[in-house]
Amino acid sequence: MAQLTIAVPGAFAQPRCQCCAYLLDGTAPQVAPMPKTSHPSLVDTHNHAHQDPGAGAASFAHDGGSTLAVSTVLAVCQEDWAPVLSLAASSAGSEGAELGSTLCIPGLGIHPWYVQDSTREWETELREELLQHPGAIVGEIGLCKCAKNLRGPGAKAKFWPMQLDFFSRQLAVAADLNRPASVHCVNAMGALITAIKATAAGRGLPPAVAIHSFSGTALQVREILRLEGTSPPPENKRMRKARKMADEKATAAAEAAAAEAAGAKSSTRGPSGEETAVFVPSPPPRGGGCKGGEACDSAATGSQGAGANCTLFFGFSHTVNVAMGCGDSAPKLAKLREAIRAVPDDRLVIESDEVGGASGLGRIAAAMGLAVELVAKAKGWDEAHAARVTSANGLRFLRAGRCA
Repeated sequence: MAQLTIAVPGAFAQPRCQCCAYLLDGTAPQVAPMPKTSHPSLVDTHNHAHQDPGAGAASFAHDGGSTLAVSTVLAVCQEDWAPVLSLAASSAGSEGAELGSTLCIPGLGIHPWYVQDSTREWETELREELLQHPGAIVGEIGLCKCAKNLRGPGAKAKFWPMQLDFFSRQLAVAADLNRPASVHCVNAMGALITAIKATAAGRGLPPAVAIHSFSGTALQVREILRLEGTSPPPENKRMRKARKMADEKATAAAEAAAAEAAGAKSSTRGPSGEETAVFVPSPPPRGGGCKGGEACDSAATGSQGAGANCTLFFGFSHTVNVAMGCGDSAPKLAKLREAIRAVPDDRLVIESDEVGGASGLGRIAAAMGLAVELVAKAKGWDEAHAARVTSANGLRFLRAGRCA
């Protein structure tokens, strides 16, 4: 892989791989020409491509022919850091690598499920790795009340405070080093909001935070956005009526889809077969640059709120939100679509949340195609538009705080 020498703002300059150069100064990766597909190439903001799913793992069928421009590979424990970095180094612009022409962005962090497996010096080691790899983001971090480490006598009293401590400290590391953070949150939205407020009041927040495979409600979307002062205004009577009609329509569509799926006993349908020109995402405008913890898209950040300098994104995946979360439940799917509709268009990102293994990119690309379909149906968009919007948003998230 070709090495580039780039300037690291406020730190040092030394050889870095293409993914670091792309995120820090907008240098475009050398991506091989892609064939036409049913929708543009995509930006996956959250996966675990370094993990092998093992024999017999389920896989999603999808006929969209999705192509992946950017793959964000997240570690979940300290032992993952080396393989994640190795995968990123081998895939960026390297022909014949495991992820082919896809640009791989590494994420380093400790998942709430594995806090108890960390070394005493984990925070120092995390900072050192991130300083050595300025293209890496922080993640996967977060809070999870369904974690196995909270089960059993006395487990919650011991490990829940540890989860809170690890999350707050990793969020602070991301803020200190001006890196985006990918956050896991299950059944802990209130605790997450409290932790974000506390971190904002202390050392400040990262330039961007993406809550991956968001499982909250539309109301919680608005509550979280208030942290940065960009929450939509309260609904009036007309808005509530329009939202209710949209929700009823979505529920009816979901019920029809569930009935069709049950009759056909087949996998989720793919998108339409219409071909569109391939969209290779380009970096957002860099005018003015960034300072401190401010996000690159200054127009999108609020001037008030605890996290006024942090841009908040909401990620959605078919893997978690639909296959694991909704199943064939029409009411659950309608609730999910309502949450997606509540997210501002410029804060929506999609993800595969898939693992790698022998099927590698195929699994991830198929899951991404289904994520596009999920967002498109919820927002009432065609899939090409959904792909373009979420790809642009994904790049804004990954490059937040990186402008020179």
